[in-house]
Amino acid sequence: MFRKIAATEQEFIAMKAKHQEFFIEYQKFASTLTVKAGRAKDGKSEKAGSYTRYLIRIFLIADDISGTTINDPYSFYSYKLIEKLTKFEGFSEYNVKEARFPNAAIRCYLSFLTNLKMLYEQPIDDYINGLNENIKMNKEEIYSYKERNEKVEPLLKENKVNHNASMKYPRSIIEVNKAKELANWTCEYNSNHQTFISDYNNKPYIEAHHLIPMAVQDLYDYSIDFAHNITCLCPNCHRKIHYAKKEQRKEIVNTLFKKRSVFYKSYGININYHDLYTYYQII
Repeated sequence: MFRKIAATEQEFIAMKAKHQEFFIEYQKFASTLTVKAGRAKDGKSEKAGSYTRYLIRIFLIADDISGTTINDPYSFYSYKLIEKLTKFEGFSEYNVKEARFPNAAIRCYLSFLTNLKMLYEQPIDDYINGLNENIKMNKEEIYSYKERNEKVEPLLKENKVNHNASMKYPRSIIEVNKAKELANWTCEYNSNHQTFISDYNNKPYIEAHHLIPMAVQDLYDYSIDFAHNITCLCPNCHRKIHYAKKEQRKEIVNTLFKKRSVFYKSYGININYHDLYTYYQII
């Protein structure tokens, strides 16, 4: 089932050529992560090439096992097919024999996809925080205003809507405001962080951030757009969780997850530190 596939074999060469653009982007991403982590020699990452070769092999093995050809490697649907392989008997042994490169390549694949999706979602994140401070709100654009039950329970995902020529999940302003009330309009990473008083509502300005990013909603059967998944951060900390050094991002993620981890199972969401680290490229 989990067979050896040499890089010189025709099927390997064909798969690499079929998704050439994707594998080039993936290897660049893997190389950047390795360099940032200080695990590259002379600023060059040999692991990135190994990750890429193993992901090509895993795509081929997925075709063998599932009988489904991966046509869109940029989709979370394709990742789910790949992730299922890790549950099959024999994968653990295969992973160990191959110096754990298969699992590392798959984890890097998820981080790569999440990073791409988060880039698409960033303008919406910026918009929703700016929108919250303005009087006029366009209900027809990207937000769901449906009232939700106050019970902590699994919520059905909304259907995707068209926003700027791409399909994205809507956000609920109601859930954002609930989150801000729960946080008492303070930065959840450090309540001593001061911002300013908003002219709109006379409350401290604070920004909303989905701890499990909306970029990965496709990975979950239930909605992740609920108040207990929406963290509140000062503008500086909000930028830190996206762009700071890995150690700082990890510290913020740990602090925020510790405060709300107890709620996720009640919403039907299975999440752990390992998953979050992958989403935030802390790998």
